[in-house]
Amino acid sequence: MASKLRLGAVLVAGSLSLAACKGGAAGGGGDTITVGMFATTSAATSAAFVNTWSVDGVQAGLKAINAAGGVNGKKITLKVCDNAGDPNRDATCARRAVQEKWVAVLGGFDPYAPSQTLPVLEAGSVPYVGFLQGTPAEYQSRVSFPVSIGTVGGYVGTFSQMVHDGCKKPVFVGANDAGSDVTYAQAKDVFGSAPGVTFNGAIKFTSGTTDVTPTVADALAQRPDCLAFGGGGNDAAKFFAAVRKAGSKATLYASPGVLQPQVIAALGKTAEGIKGASDTPMPNSSDPSMQKFLTDLKGYSAKAVPNEFSLIGYASTLLLQQGLTGLGDVTAKGLLKKLGGMSGVKVMNFPPLDFTKTRGSRQYPRMFNSSVWYGVVKNGQWTSSGSQTPTDIGQYIK
Repeated sequence: MASKLRLGAVLVAGSLSLAACKGGAAGGGGDTITVGMFATTSAATSAAFVNTWSVDGVQAGLKAINAAGGVNGKKITLKVCDNAGDPNRDATCARRAVQEKWVAVLGGFDPYAPSQTLPVLEAGSVPYVGFLQGTPAEYQSRVSFPVSIGTVGGYVGTFSQMVHDGCKKPVFVGANDAGSDVTYAQAKDVFGSAPGVTFNGAIKFTSGTTDVTPTVADALAQRPDCLAFGGGGNDAAKFFAAVRKAGSKATLYASPGVLQPQVIAALGKTAEGIKGASDTPMPNSSDPSMQKFLTDLKGYSAKAVPNEFSLIGYASTLLLQQGLTGLGDVTAKGLLKKLGGMSGVKVMNFPPLDFTKTRGSRQYPRMFNSSVWYGVVKNGQWTSSGSQTPTDIGQYIK
């Protein structure tokens, strides 16, 4: 579930030894190990999804690792390459990763990965560690080592949550773009396999539409008991507000990736009770690993936002740490080889990962974790919906 919020978030620059686009010796030479990440920390176009949350999560994780002595006696240096939401700049970032001998590229969200970055990283054998996967190509690449189910979990998980909740006449409203075709098919697969559920297909809308009234009318004409929305956060805010204004009592759904804190704040009371599935544990989880994440994130910056983007970034550093520990050949190829042979890998409270086995799925063979966490907006923030135990939705992964 990849949100396309057009947020002008500002990158918080801490006085850290983790340098953005600076750093020590290349790769694992000298006293440092150089890693990097691609991030949209500025916007070259109005469509750019500015995401500094992932950078904050990676910075927080590496700061904690370095403060504890680093890995194998070496500190980890981070280089952040700003792609500005421009595919050409994204490709340049990937070439830098190879040329400057980054040992790994860490978790963020890269909409241009299939066409711009993954082919370059594959050619250079650079591990793509803990990314928030958004496209099938990212679940297929030999250099990809995801921690979570990725954006697929946000949508398929939310559809499964609707079935779990007993929805009989669900309606899904999604953006009218080529990238959403996979999501429409996923909705059909989930609802079509559920007994007693009537689903008439997705209702499509154009992102950025000022007047959402016609779309809302089309959705409510089906008399839904449950209504899910997929698309940008700004569109979600307009849509849900219009649905409630029209008097609908349908239970509302959207993934946390769509309803970011700013969107929930904009919706106010309307956001209360909206449900959705997350590919990461909810920030209010009492699990010790989640509490450490929150502590380390706050220790990096009081302004850092705990959401799925920052959590995935943080989790990627923990996977990196395990891959580097005891590694003799501290190079991208050396790390790639070790990660590929690791099983029973525990990262926070995600289910254990086994990178030695692929999934029997044509589109998502390297989805090593198919669990989601069901949540609900309560008192202005996402919280666990019932149990904090994740739900495996592997049955819906085709």
